[in-house]
Amino acid sequence: MRILIGSAAIACILSSTTTAVAQIVVDDSLKAEHSILTPNVQSPKGQIDRIDGGAIRGSNLFHSFQDFNVGNQHTLLPESLPHIF
Repeated sequence: MRILIGSAAIACILSSTTTAVAQIVVDDSLKAEHSILTPNVQSPKGQIDRIDGGAIRGSNLFHSFQDFNVGNQHTLLPESLPHIF
């Protein structure tokens, strides 16, 4: 009986663990100038998530996100950066 309880507890713990994944969720706080996320784009740098849009104020570019978690070995490329400089 003791082994079954221990096994059940371990199974419960293992099933409740989560792994860290990249999660990017754009919000609408910039209204018409909101960011546009295009995930899994093939580029010369490999597979990336591309961000377009955003609010430009002078030489500054602003993006707004509800969630912004970028995992290991994951690339995020704001496409509008070359136009800012």
